[in-house]
Amino acid sequence: MPAALQPLPAPQAPSATAVPPQVTAGPNAGSVSSAASTGTPGGAFGACVIARESGGNPQIMNATGHYGLYQFSESTWIAYGGSAADFGHASVAEQNRVFANALAAGGESNWAPYDGC
Repeated sequence: MPAALQPLPAPQAPSATAVPPQVTAGPNAGSVSSAASTGTPGGAFGACVIARESGGNPQIMNATGHYGLYQFSESTWIAYGGSAADFGHASVAEQNRVFANALAAGGESNWAPYDGC
């Protein structure tokens, strides 16, 4: 007689602030990055933006030229202190710094209406 089947545990809902590690492309190819482990500025809002904009990939560039964890346009990147020379290949630390500058200057509106965060 076959053994009785055991029920599987109920699935856990993912955390709203969890950002899965992603393998990066570009100059850091092969490395794994987790935005959450680098001290995401903006707390839950910043984590939400990362999850919705880039899925945690700091080197992603979309078809309209928006780049990185927070999908900066080049003009927004420069306006909040990003180096024009680094746009398209900035470190996670630099992306976080520019995003923190944007939030400190009231720039949350660059993301909130589009991401629902």
